[in-house]
Amino acid sequence: MKKQSSSTMTILTLLACLALVLGACSPAAAPEQASATPVSAPSETVAPSATPVPASATAVPATATATEAATQTPWPHATETETPIPSATPTLTYSQMMKQRIVFYVIQPEKGRKDACGDIKLMPIISKRQRTGDKVKDVQIALNMLFGIGQPIFITYYNGLWNTNLKIKTFEYIPTKDYMIMEFTGYLPIDQLSKCDKHAIREQIWATFYHYEFKEKTFIYDGKFLIDQLSRK
Repeated sequence: MKKQSSSTMTILTLLACLALVLGACSPAAAPEQASATPVSAPSETVAPSATPVPASATAVPATATATEAATQTPWPHATETETPIPSATPTLTYSQMMKQRIVFYVIQPEKGRKDACGDIKLMPIISKRQRTGDKVKDVQIALNMLFGIGQPIFITYYNGLWNTNLKIKTFEYIPTKDYMIMEFTGYLPIDQLSKCDKHAIREQIWATFYHYEFKEKTFIYDGKFLIDQLSRK
């Protein structure tokens, strides 16, 4: 009987110990489940932190685009504000040049000749010099150009004044009559001039003078009328 009671006590003691062991173990498992939740939560929270990276990457192209646009914008404006190239000066017609520039006259010889004999024609030479707008000044400029040629052949034309050295000594212009009195000085070898050259000199001086639209004139050389000295008699 004593042995049976002792066995019973031993069994009860073992059961009590087992109950204690199971009781101690079950509370320890609960904390593991609770601690699992905070660990997973931070890992899930960290994931969205990757989102700002694309956002910052997107901002870079936007900045670059704005910079490129700002850099390129001035070019069209620069083109629009460029100073236009001035148009070329209109080409004057022959009649316009005859009226706007200084003109004097030479001789076109008869075909096959190189002098003022035979059938001659007057040829206007249009200089590059512009008229002043004052015909009294312009006619003096033109005559001085004519007197200054100094050679018998001018381009392909003949110059009857080649062996002379005339200059304008004095002049008097009477506007009410549109009348010019002009006296010449310088070298004019009347006795050495051929009849053809005398004729050429007269034609060249007279044509040059009347080109400037005077009504009347008197030319004097060495105290005598020039027209008489250039007579072909």
